[in-house]
Amino acid sequence: MKLTISSEIKSLNREDKVIFLNRINGKWIKVPKEIANIVKYADEKKMTLKNLKDMMHDDEDADYIEKVAYKLKEINFYDFQKTKERKINNISYAITHRCNLKCIHCMVNAESGGIEYFSTKDVIDILKKIVEAGPESITITGGEPLVRKDFWEISSYLKSHYCGKLGLMTNGTLITKENAKRLVKYYENFDISLDGVDEETCSIIRGKGVFEKVIKAIDSLKDAGATKISTSMILSEDNSKYTKEYFELNKKLGTTPMLRAMSLDGRAKENREILSREQTKKIDQCMLARIQVNIFLSVAPVQLGMTKSLLKQMEIFFHAIYLRKKSIHWEI
Repeated sequence: MKLTISSEIKSLNREDKVIFLNRINGKWIKVPKEIANIVKYADEKKMTLKNLKDMMHDDEDADYIEKVAYKLKEINFYDFQKTKERKINNISYAITHRCNLKCIHCMVNAESGGIEYFSTKDVIDILKKIVEAGPESITITGGEPLVRKDFWEISSYLKSHYCGKLGLMTNGTLITKENAKRLVKYYENFDISLDGVDEETCSIIRGKGVFEKVIKAIDSLKDAGATKISTSMILSEDNSKYTKEYFELNKKLGTTPMLRAMSLDGRAKENREILSREQTKKIDQCMLARIQVNIFLSVAPVQLGMTKSLLKQMEIFFHAIYLRKKSIHWEI
């Protein structure tokens, strides 16, 4: 059989090495650049394994290249190997690390000031790659997405280039009767953070006056025609005793309630004392078991020390990020 490289294989150059990745099953292999060049040459010349071995300098080289070929087969490298495609359910993209609130449980430690790490062009370039990955749905999140001055431009681009379901994760405080009408034209699902059942319980985590703004935002979205609105409450020592009231509130609002475990990063780590021992144990277990397909690129430069150029190369990995129990291994 001819050693034709599968269209599912992407490559990434790393100094004197080349990483070959199967974007469907997430399997990868790292080889010396000279070996990668030989493999690509065999593909261009439509060679068989026997042809490739015959062109080697000696038997030792021939045996080595044969071992490489078999290793490549293990990741379904060649076109004659069929790889079953696994669908990505959702990709959540944080388009900003900035936020107009300063919640004590914020995992990204969002602040109102500072500059955007990514320009409009950067965001749209990344969205192009996300759309190409073909997820069933895309969620725009942050930070608070609406603080970006180009939020509507980004939303317009996504709506016109993506046919799947679009969701918006927001704190709701910047939603008004006027912009709610625009939001429902772009987004189908709305997930609004609440973290309480009234002003008192909500203000402990999210600040004063937020609860009333969220309720008004929900009403505005419903008046504009939104039918899929969910609220979320991060369980803490202060609000966990109000879960019954939380569900009752959502029934009254006509929204879907979502209870979430706290991710102990950012300000949540700094304010860990708001959690009880029992809750912390449950949350830690939840974090270990959790499988997500979320890509928070806008905070990556801070948390991972990644450069823009490196982030842009991540396009070849979108199909492999936490597909069910498969996760990508990328040496940085």
